[in-house]
Amino acid sequence: MYERACRYVNIGELENAIGDLNTAVQLIDVEKEQEPKVLFLAMRAETQELLGDRESAVNDYTEIISLGDPEAGVFFRRAYCYRELGAYQDALIDLDVYLDKEPSDAIAFYNRGLVYLALDEITEALRDFDETVRLDAKLDDARRNRGVCQYQLGNYSAAIKDLEVIIKTHPDDLIALYFRGVSYARTGELQRAADDFTQAINLGDQTYNLLIERGTVFRALGETSKSLADIEAAVGLDPEEPIGYISRGGIYLALGATENALEDYSRGLLLDPEDVHALISRAGIYFDLGMFKEA
Repeated sequence: MYERACRYVNIGELENAIGDLNTAVQLIDVEKEQEPKVLFLAMRAETQELLGDRESAVNDYTEIISLGDPEAGVFFRRAYCYRELGAYQDALIDLDVYLDKEPSDAIAFYNRGLVYLALDEITEALRDFDETVRLDAKLDDARRNRGVCQYQLGNYSAAIKDLEVIIKTHPDDLIALYFRGVSYARTGELQRAADDFTQAINLGDQTYNLLIERGTVFRALGETSKSLADIEAAVGLDPEEPIGYISRGGIYLALGATENALEDYSRGLLLDPEDVHALISRAGIYFDLGMFKEA
C-alpha cells in the first residue's frame, strides 16, 4: 500500500495517495510496528503539505514526535507548517529544537529569521540572516532580507552594502531596488535614490510607496514638476491614503498655490486627523489668510 501511495504521489494523484496512507495508518499495530507507522505518517504529512493542508500535516508530525526519538527533520517540517499557518511562536520552538540538533543548517537559520521578521523582532531576524549568509553566502534571499533588516534598524550603509550585492546579480530585484533607494535617501544620496526608484518603476513596479518616495526625493532635488507628477500619480493609485494629499499640499504651498495646499491638507487630515505636519501646515495657511479662529 505504501508503494502504491508513492506511485500516486509521483503521478500527482495526491488524494488517492492520502486514501492509501489513511488505510495503512489505521491497520498498523503501533506497539508492534512503530517504525512503519512513522514512515506512513511522514509520507502522509508531506503529501498533505503538497495539498496545502498544513493543519493535518502538523497533526501527523506531532504524532510522529509523540512516538519517540523523531528525526530532527520532523521538527523542521512542522516548524515550516506552523510558519505557513501563522503560528510563529510554535514555529520558533521547533526551529530551536532543530537547530540544537543541526547547528550548521543555513536554511533553518533563514526560516527562523523569517519567523522573527513576521513577529517584527528585527534584531533577532538580522542575527539569523547574518548567520545564514555566513554559512552560505550564495543564499540571496537571506542577504536581501538582511539588507532590509539593516534598513529597518537605521543601519543604512550596511543595508546599501547588502543590497548592492543583490542588485549586481539581479538588477530587476524590486525589493532590493526599493530598499537601496530609501537607504540612499536617508543618507542624503538623493540622485542615487531617485535612480533606484526610477529603475524599479521602469520595471513595472509603479506602486504607491515608490511614487511617494521618488516624488519626495525629486522635491528635495528641486525638481518640482517631477515631484508633483509622482505624487499626483500616487494619489490616483490610492485616494484613501492621506500621505499623498499631505505631500501634494506641501508642494502646492511651496509653489504659492495656497488654496490648493489648503484643500489637500484638509483632505489628508480627514483621512488622518492626527498628522502633526499637516495640522501645523494648515494652521500656518489659516494664519496667513487671517483666519485666526480656524488656525
